[in-house]
Amino acid sequence: MGKVKKLGRPRIEIDWEKFHTLLQYKPTLHDCADIMGMSPDTIERAIKREYKMTFSEYRRLKMSKMRMKLAQKQYEMAMEGSIPLLIWLGKQHLGQSDKQETKSEIKHTSPTRIEIVAKTKEPEKIEENTN
Repeated sequence: MGKVKKLGRPRIEIDWEKFHTLLQYKPTLHDCADIMGMSPDTIERAIKREYKMTFSEYRRLKMSKMRMKLAQKQYEMAMEGSIPLLIWLGKQHLGQSDKQETKSEIKHTSPTRIEIVAKTKEPEKIEENTN
């Protein structure tokens, strides 16, 4: 017997190195498809076949490495004396804030009594006509 011939179109190969670089920037599936020159379905099927996960799961995995590189670079710059990064990292990781405490004092006095007096008009006297 001979080899079994596959039916259908040949499988589109993905440039995984280019794709991994692209994923660092949090693109959508459609962005990836446009840049890679293939359909979103092709990308989803390839990820499922090669890595046994969805596009979203795979992108999150690849982005975690980028987030760690970014955090590392921020830390390095802060340690080199970047005041804004030192402040930001202090707020993010040490719970620091720019809150300013203000105190206000309210002196309690006895309540003021307000009395409203209604002024009524006296009825006019009606004179009787005795004619």
